[in-house]
Amino acid sequence: MKKISQFLVLIAVFLTFNLNAQTVWKQDPNHSKLGFVVTHLSIADVTGYFTTFDVTVTSSQADFSDAVIEMTADINTINTGIDARDKHLKSADFFDAATYLTMTFKSTSIEK
Repeated sequence: MKKISQFLVLIAVFLTFNLNAQTVWKQDPNHSKLGFVVTHLSIADVTGYFTTFDVTVTSSQADFSDAVIEMTADINTINTGIDARDKHLKSADFFDAATYLTMTFKSTSIEK
């Protein structure tokens, strides 16, 4: 009986830890894209994306109320489809890719 009680306590402790465990999701590189759209002169949209990036979502709640989203992107992999524009975006006028190799984002809260 004592061994059964100890076993039940062990299971209860294990279940308690699992209920509070955080789950981490990472993007699937083959099925993910980090893109952006910018309106240029109020007449045209410019689209682009980063080819090298990493996104992680961490949460222990099913409703994601405590979720933290972290993202990094390699500035030198920006692609808007126009090489001259990409070069300008990498310059000190915008991202300054020579000084800041990566762009980072970390969420501070999630709202519905």
